[in-house]
Amino acid sequence: MKRIHRCALAIALAIMVAALPAWAQQYHEAPMLAEMVAAGDLPPVEERLPANPFVRQVHSEIGTYGGTLNKWDTNL
Repeated sequence: MKRIHRCALAIALAIMVAALPAWAQQYHEAPMLAEMVAAGDLPPVEERLPANPFVRQVHSEIGTYGGTLNKWDTNL
């Protein structure tokens, strides 16, 4: 019985891992831009992004929209 459970768990994990790229490609509109998109002043987020955008992996938590960008010199 334990072998069946392990096999079922392995299959479920494989399905979840296979579905990650599709889930990751669902873009979400920034709340502050939704009004402009609804008014037709700005194209939807899918049309504004490149076909293969750079996506940084989240290590602890996803932040909030807005704020200050701090840029460090990586050539040190």
